Amino acid sequence: MFPCRDRGSGPPRPLAASLTRRCATIPPPWGLLALGALVLLPGDALYRLLFTPTAGAARPPGPGERLLLRALIGVVLVGWWALALAEAGAFAAPGVVLGVVAFSAVPYALAWRLGRLRGPLAAPRPRPTLTGLALAAILALAATLFFAKPFETIVGAEDAGVYFSSGGAIARTGGILIADAGLATFGDAAADARGAGPARHLLLPLGADRYRFVNWQRLQGFFLLQGERNTVTPQFLHLFPTWLALWAALGGGVGAMVYAGPAFALLGVATAHFLARRLFGPAVGLLAALLLTLNGLQLWFARQSLSETLLQALLLGAAYAWTLFVEARDGGDKATARGAAALAGLALGSVALTHAQFLFALLPLAPLAAWLWLARRWRGVYWWFALPLAVLLTHAAFHIWRYALGYFEGIYHHVWINAWRDRGQTALLILAPVALVAALDRTRRRWLPLLADPARLRAARLAAAGGIALAGLYGYLIWPGLLAPGTLAGYIGAPIPPGTAAGIVSLGWYFSPLGIALALAGLVLLVACDLEERAVALLALVAPFAGLFLLTGTYTAGGYIYGLRRFVPLIAPVATILIAYAALRGGPALAGALRRPRLAAPLRALGLAAAALLVAFFLATNARIVAHREYAGLLDQVAALDARFGPDDVVLFSGERDLSMKLATPLQYLFGRESWVVTTNLPNGPQLDDWIARREAAGRPVRVLMSANGGKLFLPDHRLEPAGTVALTLRQFETLDAQKPYNPQENALRYSIYTVHPAPPGAARGALGPPPYRLVAGEADERAQIAGFNDLEPAPGPIGPVPARWTNGDALLRVPWPGDGRPLTLRLTLSGGKYPAALGPAQVVVGLRPDAGSAERERPLATLTLTPDFAEYTVEIPPGALGPTPDGTAVIHLAAPRELVGGQSKPRPGAVWKPASYPGEYGNSPDDRDLHLRFRALELLPGP
Repeated sequence: MFPCRDRGSGPPRPLAASLTRRCATIPPPWGLLALGALVLLPGDALYRLLFTPTAGAARPPGPGERLLLRALIGVVLVGWWALALAEAGAFAAPGVVLGVVAFSAVPYALAWRLGRLRGPLAAPRPRPTLTGLALAAILALAATLFFAKPFETIVGAEDAGVYFSSGGAIARTGGILIADAGLATFGDAAADARGAGPARHLLLPLGADRYRFVNWQRLQGFFLLQGERNTVTPQFLHLFPTWLALWAALGGGVGAMVYAGPAFALLGVATAHFLARRLFGPAVGLLAALLLTLNGLQLWFARQSLSETLLQALLLGAAYAWTLFVEARDGGDKATARGAAALAGLALGSVALTHAQFLFALLPLAPLAAWLWLARRWRGVYWWFALPLAVLLTHAAFHIWRYALGYFEGIYHHVWINAWRDRGQTALLILAPVALVAALDRTRRRWLPLLADPARLRAARLAAAGGIALAGLYGYLIWPGLLAPGTLAGYIGAPIPPGTAAGIVSLGWYFSPLGIALALAGLVLLVACDLEERAVALLALVAPFAGLFLLTGTYTAGGYIYGLRRFVPLIAPVATILIAYAALRGGPALAGALRRPRLAAPLRALGLAAAALLVAFFLATNARIVAHREYAGLLDQVAALDARFGPDDVVLFSGERDLSMKLATPLQYLFGRESWVVTTNLPNGPQLDDWIARREAAGRPVRVLMSANGGKLFLPDHRLEPAGTVALTLRQFETLDAQKPYNPQENALRYSIYTVHPAPPGAARGALGPPPYRLVAGEADERAQIAGFNDLEPAPGPIGPVPARWTNGDALLRVPWPGDGRPLTLRLTLSGGKYPAALGPAQVVVGLRPDAGSAERERPLATLTLTPDFAEYTVEIPPGALGPTPDGTAVIHLAAPRELVGGQSKPRPGAVWKPASYPGEYGNSPDDRDLHLRFRALELLPGP
């Protein structure tokens, strides 16, 4: 059972309070054993029923393949059943186990009646072979690398965090749709928060130009379901989150979910091995498995909570099963052909329940169907592939309509619009292939015999291989424009120009230029020499993804390494197989083409040397990835934060919106803590005052967590009492947009915690109190910051480092305002910091306005020239500078000097700067923040 209390979304499950700590603790991977047994049970049952090799079959599955087939079958069936339970709102470990056992009993009974149920003692014992031992060693290495340091990527506002929280929510609530009692406090505004009310400031709008069936998010990635009140559905498709929930339910708590990615990545490596082995032999299979294990992309995403590793296992599983099907069909092994075809259909259909990209995996089915029709090769065995696929696709259509329509439509929103706008071209794209197939069908007696001519086929293959070679050389060498001496380093990770071609070069960062060359050589060699139906099927499966990601750059933006995630499911493993094929088979093939058989051995040795260089490259360049653990310890940190609140406390975050989502999301969906984020820049304080009062009246005290600029939330009728601070350390690998990342770094999420109290009866508005008023960086100063402040960091002080904040040239601070016309004195402790020498001294324009949104009513007070070190600056506020304000506060504006440019007021050149723009003075700093001055303290005193 899932050991977390469900707060605020229905009655809690009867779980022992002593188990709640297990929500955060990452247990040993015992879940792998439990899930392994659960997966292998139906896999073994169906394997015994379907896979009974015909006597005399040429290449029946060996011992390792038999285990792989059982695992693939089990993964498909267990995930499918668990997802169906989650859709019905009935997901729980007992239901999953009982359903799997009940299902497995049926094929076991049929296999027993057919005499196919032999016990393990009756089966011949496989003898260890050198190849088997080598594979076991590679898989043991892969398991060590993948499972040793799984990432704790649980933060919200990131895809991995959304997946993680979705899995936790399924395990905690039992369903995909989440009933959110907190939304009921908004009434009808929860469905459409565009009108006035607190919902407008606590819900997150979606882009109106992209989504048609969803308008608002509860938290980023969690959509409000249209047509159902107070119901939330996570974005994405939900097979992978269901697997995460399985790990939570069977593995010992939410911490066990970090092992789902490593498990699927390990299955992907094993499947890649047996796929390559079926195609090109055991040696190529072993080398492919080793290279894939050591590849930086595989290492990185094996540890992530992202669906790419599940997609990899399913897509490679479908390719392997189809390869086995073709061999068994042509070899007369009818039983194996039927079983392999069914598995291929199930695996490919499961892709449609995993990710919206499944449409590209289905594209090769159209030419396959056309070829089977034109060549009159359709046989009854193909129904074993088509019917399971059709059932899964039907389920996927229902799943999308019911649980993911807003997300799925949003992914392809502009595709639909453009297709309808250019409907003439769309119709032509649809009708032209149909017409072509019809024309070919009428003339098949003329062209079909040509396909049986070996000479013509060889010429076509050579022409295609030459075209691929030229296209590859152009795409990797010419198109990116990096052949100039000063830019060649871009091929090994130096900054590269943005654009579509960047995807090909950045993929090479993790394969090396040698690896890219070998992959291209392997593809050319395969097309020229070994192209047959199995290889054609694999290349056809890869082609749509390669065309989408490599040639268009679609879905690859967002910073590296993360931006390369789309290559992981299929392109990276197939490229690895081609590398191994080129390294081991390229030399003999070239020697044969040159008719120099004596060159075969030296060229084979050269290929082995190239493979050894690649292994050395992977070991040297991925050492930091191996040692790194993304967000290490974050689960325990968030659990400790949750433990600081009472069982019925509501948490309200105010600060940078996306940063606040990082913590609010796991608190809400992993730990069941009702959490909200202020989503507007200038929230309506009185409306949120009223909302908080209603939550308090319902017995739900509100605790406010403020980070930098959290003072945009101002509650005139409540008082904020500081109740401590929290700092969560995020150990992250750097994310760079235009070059290969190398370095881990530590970032922090810092918040001040405030207890909210109603203002005393009869108290005047003005929650900050009258002057004198003092504000010091690091001492609950967030409640005064409205905008323009960065996080707290140490700065040089008179006797050592002191806490300070950089501003961005447009900083707003809230201060008390008596409004009685008397003069006031403003004292500011500021510094220009280490200002670039070429820019001269820093200057700041100090202004005063009645509220944050009244820029037109701002009154300039002074222009100050700052020193590099902290100093105190005094600004006199004359009598009557502002009249009374509605909430008893005013706003101090610390602005960079500005000038008119094209009729618009912009910061004067050099007034705001970026450390990254001055590598000589700041040591190639990656810091690209807009910086203006350092803020240390403020005092507002009665004037003379």
